[in-house]
Amino acid sequence: MLQAPPLKRLSHPASDPDLLRVILFRIHQIQLALPISVVLKVISCPPVTPSAQAGLGLIDLGDQTITVVSLFHRLCPQDQPDTLQRRFVILTQTQIGELCGLLVDTPPNLLEIPLDKVRPLPSTYRQTDPIGMVSSHVAVLPQEDQEPMQIFLLGMGQSVQRALNQSRRLQPGSPA
Repeated sequence: MLQAPPLKRLSHPASDPDLLRVILFRIHQIQLALPISVVLKVISCPPVTPSAQAGLGLIDLGDQTITVVSLFHRLCPQDQPDTLQRRFVILTQTQIGELCGLLVDTPPNLLEIPLDKVRPLPSTYRQTDPIGMVSSHVAVLPQEDQEPMQIFLLGMGQSVQRALNQSRRLQPGSPA
């Protein structure tokens, strides 16, 4: 029987507390990112068993069966049906510690985002827009001779707050 190797986090302490390390990936035309601290591993996608719930499926990884989610289905329901067949899976954990995966077409990139470019999404947007329902923060990065790049940050509520608090504690003249 094939035994899955133990999963370790990809992250290590950031060298600069004013930067947020993320993996960046695209779903349709939307730039999304996950903090590297919550990413366990990125793997090639094994066959996906679809669920009756659109946008969900299961994969077998060693001796574990893992839920996978297609954010394409959640963010772009008006577009053509999503087949759940993707090339990569970003493995992470749910809030209750259960292993799960996000399906993506291309390998994600590592990016460091200055914390001063990260801002919370307005509450109304978070309650009504599909992107706001999966993201609590956005990073707006200036680009030379182009519109600023918006990166919607997933799983960021506590991660960003911790990073911002740590950055403020390290600022000269700020209360510790």
